[in-house]
Amino acid sequence: MKSILKLYKVIEKPLKYAIIVALFLFTAYKLQSVSVHLSKIELNFSKYLLFIFVVALAGANWYLEVKKWQLLKAIPLKSAANTVLNGLVANLFIPGGVGDISYRTLSDSDNKSNFFKSLHNALAQFLPTVLVGTMGFAFLPFFAGYNYLKVIMSLVILLVVVLFLSKNNNRDIAWLSFARYAVFMIQCYLLFYIFSVHSIPYLDLWKYIALFFLIRTLIPSFLMVELGVRASLSILVFGAFENDLGNIIVIFSTLLIVNNYLPALIFKTFGLSWLKKLSFS
Repeated sequence: MKSILKLYKVIEKPLKYAIIVALFLFTAYKLQSVSVHLSKIELNFSKYLLFIFVVALAGANWYLEVKKWQLLKAIPLKSAANTVLNGLVANLFIPGGVGDISYRTLSDSDNKSNFFKSLHNALAQFLPTVLVGTMGFAFLPFFAGYNYLKVIMSLVILLVVVLFLSKNNNRDIAWLSFARYAVFMIQCYLLFYIFSVHSIPYLDLWKYIALFFLIRTLIPSFLMVELGVRASLSILVFGAFENDLGNIIVIFSTLLIVNNYLPALIFKTFGLSWLKKLSFS
């Protein structure tokens, strides 16, 4: 064990800087590939401001995730943030969320408890994805006329929510999970407006976004190849809207960069020293 710790101390800094360089290069490459599709997008000052707001919402997204882990572990916010963001970096290389769960499990000596709390957290976040995704799938056009199916699915969804929320320790985690899902949905709606996708009525858009998130959650992949997966899913879910398909691929690629690559890059570059200035940490 001592030899492993010594080895870790030797490689820790080179590994950290290697990750930072890899993230810079990977993000720059993906941003360059995304920019190819921007020619058809009508941008103005208000859309630039909205995009800044979308980026700011990524901070709200990860604050909610950190808050969940803080509640589950009963630890300071800074410790929870360190664990959650290191888990995000681990997901760059280990597929299916296993990197995140593994890091959280090994974050301190209470491995068994950490593992089950990680699963609890993952299940809580999976809940809104499944519930809203299933509702979106049921209300898509090719289910028109199957009203009895929609009623049954709505009742099942309501039952699942009631059962999950029946335990006091699940309620706060569940509400934070739904709030985080709402942040994702708001970001998507804003990006569809920013990238000039008007072929899908905004009242129907949530169904397709929810179905996209549901399918994406069920497919394990590395964050490093996530953009390719999202491009394929965009074609699968939004294939009927051929005129805007390129822009839709860009939207979900941008969402990934803003919510995952950018926070990982900032965390590995600057760490969490800024949290010392926050009174709620």
